Amino acid sequence: MATWGERGLEFEVLTPWRRCLNGLANPWRNYLLPKALLQWVVRRSKSPLIQETLRKPGGWQSMAIIYANPAPNGLLDGWAVQHSPLAMATRNRRKLITARLEELLRAIPDHEVLTAVGIGAGPGVHLRDALRSCGRRPDQFRVYLIDRDMSACQEIERNAAELSWHDSWRFIHGDARSIRDLLPCVQPHLVKMVGLIEYLSDGELKELLAALRSVMRPGARLLTHGLVDRYGNSPFLERTFGLRHHRRTGPELAGLLTESGFKDIRCWETPMRIFPVCLATRDEVVPQKDRCQAELLQSPGLVDVSRTPRVARGPQHGR
Repeated sequence: MATWGERGLEFEVLTPWRRCLNGLANPWRNYLLPKALLQWVVRRSKSPLIQETLRKPGGWQSMAIIYANPAPNGLLDGWAVQHSPLAMATRNRRKLITARLEELLRAIPDHEVLTAVGIGAGPGVHLRDALRSCGRRPDQFRVYLIDRDMSACQEIERNAAELSWHDSWRFIHGDARSIRDLLPCVQPHLVKMVGLIEYLSDGELKELLAALRSVMRPGARLLTHGLVDRYGNSPFLERTFGLRHHRRTGPELAGLLTESGFKDIRCWETPMRIFPVCLATRDEVVPQKDRCQAELLQSPGLVDVSRTPRVARGPQHGR
């Protein structure tokens, strides 16, 4: 583990000898070993994560297993859950995203009802953890979790029951590109997209960003991330599990956000340097039409997150 940043967050790091093993294994699993052999091996694995990834590549259930980081069920499971660069970076991403969300939530005055939207949100673990940490009462927030996977609904309802968030924590089944139809009277302070945009082409991402921008209030914040194949594992993931990622560095993602009407973009990286996290602000241009014909609220003046020291330069859906 490595302590990093002004809040002392602890992140997982790849040890030098594991980095060496990863480099030695890459040519074999990426190109030399037959695809059919690799798929035969993983199908016979007793790893819950591997089996879930075969069933639904990149689904929120796979993310839940990675986050839980259970004791390994065999060597393959130990590699997949505990020691693969992508799994380690995914847990690091959760910590960083949750910390940034908590900062943003705390900056909104308690007397104002916070509205947040999770896109491709699965069960919404990042917003759930951030809300619990900042101590905001259920009457002080409304969270809408949009996902095309209905299986997340049961988990969201269970969380709402456990936390007494019944009126504040809602699952919305649908495509976020139709957010104005799904949530016609909602103007969020905050939108979060985690584990989603790496499955979208630039054109699809711009379409989604345009839809989100159309409903976000001026000054609202968007938190999302890119993906960089820092350890050369993408060919193996694609040929074995069918996981195809659209890779974007922090600057590349910032460029797309700027083109889509966002500004004041800040980016951070964790020591694994796989998921650059970006925070953007919707520009101040007020839309000509408001579907609800309600008064557009002013931005609550969210905190300008201080710059963090750079460590080094540098799956379906989210979570």
